[in-house]
Amino acid sequence: MDFASSEPPKITLKQPRLLRDSNDPNIRRYKHLKLSGRDLLDPPDLLFELTKLEFLDLSPERVTSLHFKLTEVPRQLSRLQNLTVLCLGTNELKEIPAELCGLAKLETLILSNNLLTTLPKEFRQLQRLQSLHLANNFFEEIPRTVFYLKNLEFLDASDNKISRLPRDVGNLVKLRTLLLYLNLLTTLPEELGNCLNLRTVWLGMNSLIGIPRSFGRLEYLDWAEQPMSSNLDGNPLETPPIEICRDGPQAIATFFEENPDAVTYTTGFQAKEDEKELQRAHSDDEAATATSSSGDLGSSGTWSLGSTQSYPGAVAAGKRAKADGGRQPATIGHNNKP
Repeated sequence: MDFASSEPPKITLKQPRLLRDSNDPNIRRYKHLKLSGRDLLDPPDLLFELTKLEFLDLSPERVTSLHFKLTEVPRQLSRLQNLTVLCLGTNELKEIPAELCGLAKLETLILSNNLLTTLPKEFRQLQRLQSLHLANNFFEEIPRTVFYLKNLEFLDASDNKISRLPRDVGNLVKLRTLLLYLNLLTTLPEELGNCLNLRTVWLGMNSLIGIPRSFGRLEYLDWAEQPMSSNLDGNPLETPPIEICRDGPQAIATFFEENPDAVTYTTGFQAKEDEKELQRAHSDDEAATATSSSGDLGSSGTWSLGSTQSYPGAVAAGKRAKADGGRQPATIGHNNKP
């Protein structure tokens, strides 16, 4: 057997083995790597020489979590230009360096269960990104730079402190899954109805008092037929009433047709927020111009990275852990293709 020509395996390496095998030429051929082990205190320098890597998991497992918690993202990761999947969840990251945004092939980025409050403006350069996990952090809003990611199909920002969803969400026309469970939302913008490819929306455990009229256009989002495609429980809904919302988008559309004067709690709210967005947009103009010429770079395949417990339970566990000062996973399995 010609091992040199065979596909390298998907492996989990502990630091001692990684250092022991450092002279093995095959180690530099690895494309799929997960680091683990109680001896692993920091990513070893050799890691940043594995430039053929496409999948890298630096998320600690339970058996290693007492010993391996990243407090900052190694900037040397930017050398791994073939990465398509990067898992940095369940660490203690407070910021993401701009250098990480140079990973032009990245399609899946997992940042759940950290201490993040914002993302760098350069984040919009990740134009191939399809799947972004931000659950169980400390975001008060979804960073505006996310809404420049034209190929994004999966966005999880559950279990944060998000109180508003900007109108820019309507730019994510390829979005198929939007998870905003356990936040502080009171209203939603009408522009959410521009995301016509949405198949799954989780909005439970917020403070929503109304659903936009545009929800009636989301024909693929029918939780009356597919209950797991959406969740609105735990909201004080008034317009439409919760019993209407539970019947799905068609029932919502019918409600607004029969009640054309119904207040949706979005117009006045958005008028105030538009001024704030305009101020932010003005300060971001230079960065936006730098990336406005980048076209769709396409995508190739999706990844399924999941949890064994149901999503609401996982997020609730994360919320309880956050209140107790601990950090627990709150991720969801997914497949972004129909």
